[in-house]
Amino acid sequence: MRCRMLHLKPPTLPHLERLVRSALRQAEEHLSTQIMQRLHPDVQARLTDLITRPPVDTPDGSTTDAPTTAPILWHILTADPGSLSLESVLQEVATLQTLRHLDLPADVFADIPIRMHTRLRQRGVCMLF
Repeated sequence: MRCRMLHLKPPTLPHLERLVRSALRQAEEHLSTQIMQRLHPDVQARLTDLITRPPVDTPDGSTTDAPTTAPILWHILTADPGSLSLESVLQEVATLQTLRHLDLPADVFADIPIRMHTRLRQRGVCMLF
């Protein structure tokens, strides 16, 4: 309506969709920055380690993403546990231990709007809650 009052050609629907997606992405980036700034530097380092740790070579020459002595990688944390087996239960125990090791404050996501919280949870960002 405002565009017509100013005698401007209104944006097309695809252009509006791009603008909205861009605004959402910027808002998520801003929120991520705010959340990281709330965290103690040690917690920030553990999160960064979890996301950026490279695969490790095993003695038999193969490469593994999750050595038994180090925290498991982020994509393993956010994966579906799969069917019930001893291996999947042990993997979930390792996941919980890794999450506890992060030592995130309980209120780190407290002031995030519920819709954004839901989006982040679906993406595996705030899987602790």
